[in-house]
Amino acid sequence: MEIYKDKNYPVEERVKNLLSLMTVEEKLAQMHIRQDYKDIEKSIRKGKMDFGGIYGSPRISVKKQLSRMRAFQKYAVEKTRLGIPLLFYGEGIHGFNQDTTVFPQCIGMASSFNPALIEEVAAEIGKEAASFGVNQLFAPNLDLAREPRWGRVQETYGEDPYLVSEMTSAYVKGLQSQNVAATVKHYLAHGSPENGLNLSTVHMGEREIRELSLPAFEKCIRSGAMALMPAYHDLDGVPMHANEKWMVEVLRKELNFGGVTVSDWGGVSFLKNLCGAAKDGLEAGKLAIAAEVDIEAPDAVGYGEEFKAAVERGEVSEKALDRAVERILTLKFRLGLFDREWKCGTKGLNTARSLRLAKKAAEQSVVLLKNDGALPFKNTMKIAVVGPAAKNVQLGGYCRYPEDLSRLVSVYDGISAVAGKENVFYGAGCGYFKGTDEQLCDALEACEKADAVVVACGDKGNFYGGVGWGDEEQTDTTVSCGEGFDVHDLRLPECQRKLVSAVKATGKKVILILATGRPSVIIDEYEKADAVLQTWYLGFKGGEVIGEILFGKTNPTGKLAVSFPRSNGHLPCYYNYGINCKGALYRSYGSEEKPGRSYVFDKPDAFLPFGFGLGYVPVEYKSVKTVKEGENTVRVTVTLKNAGDRDTEESVLVFLRSKSREGVVPYVKELKAFTRTKIKAGKEKRVNLYLDEESFTYIGADLKKKVGKGDYTVFVNGLSADFTL
Repeated sequence: MEIYKDKNYPVEERVKNLLSLMTVEEKLAQMHIRQDYKDIEKSIRKGKMDFGGIYGSPRISVKKQLSRMRAFQKYAVEKTRLGIPLLFYGEGIHGFNQDTTVFPQCIGMASSFNPALIEEVAAEIGKEAASFGVNQLFAPNLDLAREPRWGRVQETYGEDPYLVSEMTSAYVKGLQSQNVAATVKHYLAHGSPENGLNLSTVHMGEREIRELSLPAFEKCIRSGAMALMPAYHDLDGVPMHANEKWMVEVLRKELNFGGVTVSDWGGVSFLKNLCGAAKDGLEAGKLAIAAEVDIEAPDAVGYGEEFKAAVERGEVSEKALDRAVERILTLKFRLGLFDREWKCGTKGLNTARSLRLAKKAAEQSVVLLKNDGALPFKNTMKIAVVGPAAKNVQLGGYCRYPEDLSRLVSVYDGISAVAGKENVFYGAGCGYFKGTDEQLCDALEACEKADAVVVACGDKGNFYGGVGWGDEEQTDTTVSCGEGFDVHDLRLPECQRKLVSAVKATGKKVILILATGRPSVIIDEYEKADAVLQTWYLGFKGGEVIGEILFGKTNPTGKLAVSFPRSNGHLPCYYNYGINCKGALYRSYGSEEKPGRSYVFDKPDAFLPFGFGLGYVPVEYKSVKTVKEGENTVRVTVTLKNAGDRDTEESVLVFLRSKSREGVVPYVKELKAFTRTKIKAGKEKRVNLYLDEESFTYIGADLKKKVGKGDYTVFVNGLSADFTL
């Protein structure tokens, strides 16, 4: 028996043995992922397996897909010369992308400020993927949401590097606890494309990248992330799929990442077709292998026949292939594909436990942005539900809508379940982007019968999960949020703004629900509404949760993980800007009545900042104190009081400001610690959070990490305390 088949040998020896037996063609096969099942079947009929992994196809039924997966794996193990098993891939941003449980989109779950919840959700996603026979998911997304026009904001955990680091590293731990490899993406700085347009150039200096974008990848790698995906964009003109500085010098050597790198879909071919950085496929392949991109997906443009010939004639070193294939085989061994019986099926999908967890995640994702006493509703109230999102359930990008659509709970359904259908009146009001007089009249008729009106607005991300897998069943294929669906205007579409104004004119209480995948410009609608709920894309249980929140059965506890701009001209609007920004010199902000400076007619602040969120249960912040417990350790003690008559949970956020930094501009404040805590009704509670050396570390002008000494201020919900390190 060959060493690689004997599980008693260490993985390193098994990999070395198997690699020594492989031809160039067999090595290149491991460096390819295929997607089209029909093409795969054609290849197999010809006795050729020129790929080492397969990406699942949501285009076909689950039953057919599982049948083909079994056949493909059987052929790989039993019919190929070396019997190397296939690795099946899938998506997992907020649920495994088959007919499985859909959790709230990440930008919503980020509002929970609850890494333990994310770890639990990721473990459940991993269970469902593993049951299906998939052992690697292209998740989590580590991009920072610092450009709200970008359609992929919904996939992120917000604008703050510390929050993103904590949430995504928790995801990695949860997913990989189920023997499913996490693929952290998109390396590096992918969330700030020029003009907010997907795939565009990112303009960030190296120090800024190291301070903001790199930490989440560093944390996830320390947490054991098995794989990584480079981004489509370029930095300073060099595409990431060909960027040796960031992909090799920093990722491999500095961060010591030894896992597999998988190209983004078409990322290697884009070096030629999109970026113009390569004249042909062979040159694209040479650039990618030099950047140590181990796997090309989904077509062999770079690592194809010309590349194979270049290896055989010595133009490309076979050692470069060995390096990539060694990592790929190591991953397959670590996942147990050579030693365990591989199975795929539907057992363990959509369990009662996973649906309970989806509801829990949805409850913690909702952010109450305004409440002038309109909420919660009384059980005896009659409610009108209008707007394009009233009966339409948006799940968000990178998921599959269930084959049984009755499993989806809309806002209308959720409210009706609590209030009773006889007390709920519906009128469309308008569509997502257009409306008719008849629709508006229907909505206003519903308003006349009601005590209060829920106006459910939002954007549209139903592009078969937001990634372009086909929308044949939809009559309105216009999409405004998702990959490649970026916008120039963050306001709600005109027909929705008109609907809010018309409902306001009825004199009824107006509750605005925002089912969106990105922050919106809502300053006018906010003023017209008596209450505003930001619900994001809440997954399967969204409507049920919204209904229970509106009637006070559940207390909203979410806080914004991304800032909302005052207008389209107020970008960027993230909270952690330099102390010399936002008109810091003049501080003479103007208005139309009294023009000023910076800006002449408005203030530059965000309309709703990162960390903002209300609730039905009043939580008072009584005091914040700091105690130095070591050379670079500070304990922050926050005293809270639940001033309400019911138990609640509160996310306590600790922000830090350095008064000065040697040679570089400090931020006005940075999130450095947070925790979610339970507080009993009427009780006080002390919460301890800790700032450690990493909290005080910054990137200096020499691009090296430094521990900042000197004077600091901590900020906690309007309170502050000074200390010296």
